[in-house]
Amino acid sequence: MQSGQPIQSHIKPDDRVEDGTYSWMEVGRHNSRDSCWIVLNGSVYDVTEWLPKHPGGDIVILNSAGDVDATDVFNAYHPPSLVDNILRCYKIGTIVDYRVDPVTSDFRRVAKSIESSELMRTDSLFYVGLIIMYAILWGSSVYCVIGHSDNTVVSVILGGILMAAFFQQSAFFGHDLGHTAVSQQRNIDLGIGLVFGNLLSGVSLGWWKATHNTHHVVTNSVNDDPDIQHLPFFAISTEFCKSVFSSYHERVLKYDLMARVFVPLQSKLYYVIMALARFNLYMQSYALLLSSDVELKKRIKTNRVLELGCLLGFAAWFVLLLSHLPSWKSRICFLLISHGLAGILHVQITLSHFSMPTYKDLPLKSDSFLVHQLKTSLDIDCPEWLDWFHGGLQFQVVHHLFPRLPRHNLRKVRSLMMDFCSKNGLDYELVGFLAANNRMISHLASISTVCHKEAVWDIVNMRG
Repeated sequence: MQSGQPIQSHIKPDDRVEDGTYSWMEVGRHNSRDSCWIVLNGSVYDVTEWLPKHPGGDIVILNSAGDVDATDVFNAYHPPSLVDNILRCYKIGTIVDYRVDPVTSDFRRVAKSIESSELMRTDSLFYVGLIIMYAILWGSSVYCVIGHSDNTVVSVILGGILMAAFFQQSAFFGHDLGHTAVSQQRNIDLGIGLVFGNLLSGVSLGWWKATHNTHHVVTNSVNDDPDIQHLPFFAISTEFCKSVFSSYHERVLKYDLMARVFVPLQSKLYYVIMALARFNLYMQSYALLLSSDVELKKRIKTNRVLELGCLLGFAAWFVLLLSHLPSWKSRICFLLISHGLAGILHVQITLSHFSMPTYKDLPLKSDSFLVHQLKTSLDIDCPEWLDWFHGGLQFQVVHHLFPRLPRHNLRKVRSLMMDFCSKNGLDYELVGFLAANNRMISHLASISTVCHKEAVWDIVNMRG
């Protein structure tokens, strides 16, 4: 947030219980772009005039506005100084009946302790080591293609495998950068992210931040989480067996003819689609960056020209690399190997959420931030020496609770949070990689069975 002058408040005479004091009912009326209030630690802030200026777009704020307690999700994304230094000029009052349950209160105590500890500090050498690894992977792939173009095994197969490893590993780095978990400085991490995201990987950092930040706020919400809205190819909830409205895309996602073909087969086609998913990231990146100014600014504030320039830079160097291969057959094979094997990344991304419970409404309306994240995320159990392979995505529960936490400290904080959950009688999902794959495929199969039956019923009754 940026500092500014106190805004003109959008308060109606009947909204105020008494001077500067509001009930949840009154606050609940203010959850739109025309009048947006948020509640943090029992204080009410009217951020309507500032909403269009939010660097992360206005959708993430609207998903936390009105009669929900946005304290914990706000704290997860912003340093404590933000409320005192900037938000204070937007404060209009307090909630008269503000209460915090004991578990949430205890969680805030733990979160505050972590926030002020060395756990939030980045070990620069950790990321220097990773950058060296990325450079070796990319450089080795380029060397295989250019230096051994006449040897198919080396240039196409080995070169493609190395490029796939680069795409997968650098995506983990982009994930850290997108959450400002590397330098802890937004502009620095965004600058590095443009290089590793747009220029070297061909995926828009702005697009990723827009969808991913929304995903964090409304994880597994059928109507609100773009990261689970994959019709016509996937339906992770029976709610998708009919058309649903997406608040992120601001349109209806139809369960159409294509969905009726693909969803019943989703458990069988899952790995095939994951192998091709990278091409969708390219299309989504350009689709957002080429959208209108109004649509773009709703979702993210980014430099459109710079992002597009870096994406074109990726296209230029990758096409140039392919041109060193002797035939179209070898070029297509390299493309499919490098992108198909990189699909393991998309398996890792979806593994922690697809099989978990979903919400039909905004999650914070029915559960606390803590319970919401525990309910919709699972961790992948792996030995510490294998952490490089999962790139931090194996700690999804902790990452969702503390998204700015540097990757090298996630394992330490997971131990703290597992103890916390055990003490408070909360479930913490920890599943092995293969077991999590089996669980997800079984879940997709069960959903597709229901969707198929409903589709047949609609056809028999001439509906849809």
